Amino acid sequence: MLAILLLLLAVRTGAVDLVLTLPQDGELTVSVDLLNDEPPHRAGARACAELTSAGVLLDAVAVDACASVVAARLDARRARADDAAAGRSGSFWVPTWAPQRDDAAGRRGSLEAACAAVPGRAAVVTWMNATAPSRSVGAEIGVLEGEFSAVLLDALRPAALHLVDMWRGDRLAKTKSAVAAAIDQAGLPLNVALFHRARSADALRKLDDVQLDWAYVDGGHDYETVLADLVLLEGRVKPGGILVGDDMRWTPLPYESGLAYAERSSLDISGAPWPVDAAVESFARLFPRWSVLGVCHNQYVLQKDAAVH
Repeated sequence: MLAILLLLLAVRTGAVDLVLTLPQDGELTVSVDLLNDEPPHRAGARACAELTSAGVLLDAVAVDACASVVAARLDARRARADDAAAGRSGSFWVPTWAPQRDDAAGRRGSLEAACAAVPGRAAVVTWMNATAPSRSVGAEIGVLEGEFSAVLLDALRPAALHLVDMWRGDRLAKTKSAVAAAIDQAGLPLNVALFHRARSADALRKLDDVQLDWAYVDGGHDYETVLADLVLLEGRVKPGGILVGDDMRWTPLPYESGLAYAERSSLDISGAPWPVDAAVESFARLFPRWSVLGVCHNQYVLQKDAAVH
């Protein structure tokens, strides 16, 4: 069984050279002709089938890993080309599938300005600080050890912050320590932070009576989990409220199930290869009352219509 596959892509016109460095077999270069509109996962499977035919990849796990890596790298290459063609910047861009809505233009402009002025995740928090109401109620899905929770508490100073995570090992204790320090520094009451140690879907189902002004989603990154989190939050966020989530264009290795799910479902997600992107697009199509304001430093920003008809 292969322990490691290192993939380098050298782009030629109409072809990609795949250079696989194998622990025992050394390097083998395979040139793959790129076919028009061929999905990346099929190109990856075809490339690795050639390696199998050559007798290099004999283990089924290694073949699957090879196809996953090839597909992911082809996706990234196509994304860079698409971004360049569309003039999207690295700090802010609007997905091509996002519905064009005139009423979102002003809000999108202020978000883009924040993304240009402030680096990283702090840009979205800066925008949220100017957008969310004072004494807001928020939720963070996927907390880890509370570092970003502290940022949210300090910047937004909410009336309540629901923190949702599984917190394996000693991470809950570390989170409570970080959150307590942030609360003390911000001069907030200790009970502003509400801890929900559960899977996100289970925790959100128990929050039926909670109305949120905003939520930050950074939990599981597979398609099904992201979409479930967004759908469950949809009815719990007030009109005019905000949904923000991390890791657009995140590519898992080995290849996650987002594309496979899309292929067997009736949802049109344009073959998006990134599970977070695919879930956000599906959500936006299912719930048109949400505006897709854009992607800021790989964080998607959605806002619910102020008047829900």
